[in-house]
Amino acid sequence: MKGLEAVRYMSSTLADGYPLITGFECGKKAALLKAGEIYVPPAPNSISKDGKRKPVGHAIVLVGAQKVKSSAGDVMKKGMGFEVVLEQ
Repeated sequence: MKGLEAVRYMSSTLADGYPLITGFECGKKAALLKAGEIYVPPAPNSISKDGKRKPVGHAIVLVGAQKVKSSAGDVMKKGMGFEVVLEQ
């Protein structure tokens, strides 16, 4: 299952009241996010420009879903797998 089909499945599962456990690779910018901002993770197996850092794995529990229009446009069509939106 990929793309929009996966998003619909996850949204439906969350809407039915079930939490989802997932993970993603994150870089140092993930720690700087503020509520409402959208995080686009680095590409898998990427290395920072200075060659010193690689993304690290991070586990999260999703407990809700909401359709949000990104200022970046349709991220799914750009080949990025997902977005994380922090809510307060």
